[in-house]
This record gives sequence, C-alpha cells and structure tokens, in this order.
Amino acid sequence: MVCIALTGATGDVGYEACRQLALVPEVTKLVITSRSKEQAEAVVTQLIQDTGKDAKFFQYVVINFRDLNSIMAAVSAFPKIDRLCLNAGGFGRCTMHPVSGVTDAMVDNVLGHTVLSDNLVKFGKIGPGGRIVYVGSEVSRVIWSFRGLLPVYWRFGEKDIEWSMTSNYNGDC
Repeated sequence: MVCIALTGATGDVGYEACRQLALVPEVTKLVITSRSKEQAEAVVTQLIQDTGKDAKFFQYVVINFRDLNSIMAAVSAFPKIDRLCLNAGGFGRCTMHPVSGVTDAMVDNVLGHTVLSDNLVKFGKIGPGGRIVYVGSEVSRVIWSFRGLLPVYWRFGEKDIEWSMTSNYNGDC
C-alpha cells in the first residue's frame, strides 16, 4: 500500500514513469503534478486508458515551481504520500528568475523542488519512512553547453557554484 507522487507527469519521461508505477501492485494511489488543470486532466485520462486503473487511483495537484504561492497551495492540496519523485524541470528559457536571482532552469529543476519537498515534510505530508527521489537536473541546459568543459564541473569551488546558479552562460538562447 504505497502512495507515490511524481512531479512533471506531463512530459514524456514523467508520463512513462507514471504509467509504469500505476502497474506496480503495491502502488495504491498516484499523485501527479502539472502546471495546469487541463494538462493534468489530459494526462490522467490517458493514464486511465493506458493502465485500466480507476479514476480514483489518480489525483493531480497544479503547481508552478516559479511561484512560491503556487508551491504552498500545492503543499496544502497534497494528500499524505509515501514516495515523492521529483522529475519536473527542463532547459529553462535562459532568463533570470527575479525573485530568487538564479536562472529559470535552476528554479524549475532545483529550487522549486526544494521548497516543495521541504514543506511536504514540514507539514507532515511525507511521514517518517517516506522517500524522496530526485531525478531532475539543473545542468539540463542547452546541449551545446556540454562541449568541452562549459562550465567546468571538476574542482568546483564556492565561486563556481554561485556562478553556475546565477549566470546565464547560454548566450545564444
């Protein structure tokens, strides 16, 4: 009897993870997140069709990881869960998030997930023995950035970490 939540269920990887998790006998409920109600409902409809599960098996929570109010509303809407898979994210739009001062990719892939998971634990939505699995990556910037050593990921120092979070090094976006 396990309730699993997965962020980013509307993308290809997230959808496939949800489809496979829904077929695991121990999983009794699957909570997905999406930026919009319409996207979430479309994914749930497709999951019902692809898995044969009843609509009550699925629940969705709308969340925008760039908006603190949206994250906190999502925390309130979450049921108690046993597992949280942090999958949402992407390349970002090569812009700076004005509230946090870091790149939008950092907010989408790291900061938003941190705020969500910290508050789910704080408000008892993930209890003792619960698990959080992080599969996103802030380094999911446009592929050309990985040529050579841009940025240099070895010998990271404090200044390098600060630079990677607050600099848009994908100049041609």
